[in-house]
Amino acid sequence: MGPALDWEELSLRCRREARRRMVDAAAADDVAQEALLRAWRAWANGVRPACPEAWLLSITRREAARWRAGPNARSWRSVREEIEVGDPGGDPQEYLERAHVRAVLGTLPPEDRVLVYLRYDEDLTQAEVAKRLGTPEGTAKVRLHRVREQLRGRLST
Repeated sequence: MGPALDWEELSLRCRREARRRMVDAAAADDVAQEALLRAWRAWANGVRPACPEAWLLSITRREAARWRAGPNARSWRSVREEIEVGDPGGDPQEYLERAHVRAVLGTLPPEDRVLVYLRYDEDLTQAEVAKRLGTPEGTAKVRLHRVREQLRGRLST
């Protein structure tokens, strides 16, 4: 059956991730609740990920993206403000690391920031990113590769 999960601790991490991704606290709570429900159902059906916390946070990010894309969708400006502000709560070292990453992302041209946002925050595949941007998949792959190389160099300094 596998080890039991600390659902209380996972719930706190899930809610923190949802609040980081959503502007509205009530919407964040809805996103977290739905993500936890999806994870709980999957766990009850035998899904046993190697890293349950990362798995749950991934579900939370996808649920937040689903929420934003649905009837409650917001403008890109609201999403950008949400990414730039972040959540000052939690581990100070984690906050400083996120602030550093946001600062480095801020140095990218807007079209590259959108590319990174779609791939990693919205958790889209490269094919989905290409479709969303109206570019060939090969172009999206090359651009993502170049942006990742730039970020590796900038984040390692």
